[in-house]
Amino acid sequence: MSWYENYITNIAQDNESFYREQAQEWINDYFTDTTLVRTIKEEKYPFNEEYEDYIVHVDSVAEITTNVNKIIGDFISVIFKDCEHINYRGQKYIYEDETYLCYDKINEIAKVSKSNLIRCNNEISWLDENGNIMTEKVFVGYELSSTNDNITKKALVSNRRRVIYVQCNEKTNKIKINQRFMFQHNQCFRVEEIDNYYRETKTNGDVTLMKMFIVYSPLIPLDNQELNICDYYTKEYSLTINQTDISQTTGFSGKLTANVKYNNEIIDVPLKWKSSDNTIISIDEDTGEYKVIGTLDGEISTITCYMKDNEEIEDSIQIKVVSDFLPEKKIIVENSNITSLKEKESVEFNCYVMIEGEIQSDIVTCVPSGIDSKHYSLIETLSGYELKNLNASYIPLTLTFSADGCDDVVLDIELNGLI
Repeated sequence: MSWYENYITNIAQDNESFYREQAQEWINDYFTDTTLVRTIKEEKYPFNEEYEDYIVHVDSVAEITTNVNKIIGDFISVIFKDCEHINYRGQKYIYEDETYLCYDKINEIAKVSKSNLIRCNNEISWLDENGNIMTEKVFVGYELSSTNDNITKKALVSNRRRVIYVQCNEKTNKIKINQRFMFQHNQCFRVEEIDNYYRETKTNGDVTLMKMFIVYSPLIPLDNQELNICDYYTKEYSLTINQTDISQTTGFSGKLTANVKYNNEIIDVPLKWKSSDNTIISIDEDTGEYKVIGTLDGEISTITCYMKDNEEIEDSIQIKVVSDFLPEKKIIVENSNITSLKEKESVEFNCYVMIEGEIQSDIVTCVPSGIDSKHYSLIETLSGYELKNLNASYIPLTLTFSADGCDDVVLDIELNGLI
């Protein structure tokens, strides 16, 4: 019965394929005979701020499935033309220059690809562990636990909590309980509870939409109202240019470097450089490479280095134009401002010889003195030496850095106990 086998193999459809094909044909007609067809940008998954255009049918939401305060204009219903399309809760969309979050994703067993989105009506900003400013679009509203008021001795209080809906991504996953945020109107809130337990399907267990309950927090002097960042001035950052004041002749070129520390640990963050007078000293704002332009003996330009995302963390040196100059050879020791270490704490001293901003190949040695070696360990590394406090000493440890043709650099470091 070859005709039967041909029918079963090449012509016949199972029920699911038949109904999906019928649904797709209906959707194709639906998109033809309507005035609600629009283009929407959908963020790709894994979430990476890259978007792809899709043709969709956009409509208002008649039944809102979230129990947040219901401003109908913040909700839209989207039908994708492709019935096989899928999406994820927390996925971001851009529609008419507004950012939306998916709160009700496409049901995979449904015949059409329909999803409900909520408009992001605000954004939060904060500093990450490296001092970079992070921002994220969010929806802020009230979640209603009951339609009835809570009756107290003093007043009727609404049964509601202020809530933030935000996408779970590499940035927001680091948000913690009690972290504070400031919105654009300089109103501050504190995170009271984080709901990030709802794992999304087909994501290897990732959580894609996070809900945060927030409460009012007063504005304090440590908050930066201009940048809308709470606790902006509590971060213990410091920046040090590795070179001291320079004197050089016209036409000389060199490169400046700097280190940024967060809680006394060196971190890698983007830096910017600027010259107070580019007609005297020009400098590349990204690399720190400079050139002496001025021709008059004694002209001076101040060079400032600062964190790209926090200009208040800065350091400056001066570069002076001279007619004749004998380059100074000196030892540079990074972390030379360290004066004490707690027990079991360690610090790395990168050291090298420089001549006017140029690192030389000279070898720098470090000799400890003053106390018994049972109190510390000093290990040579690829770029210098690592010192570790093994146990406390009431006498300071002295480290002497030496190199041929250079003045010694001497550091006195107190080795303290655990407290």
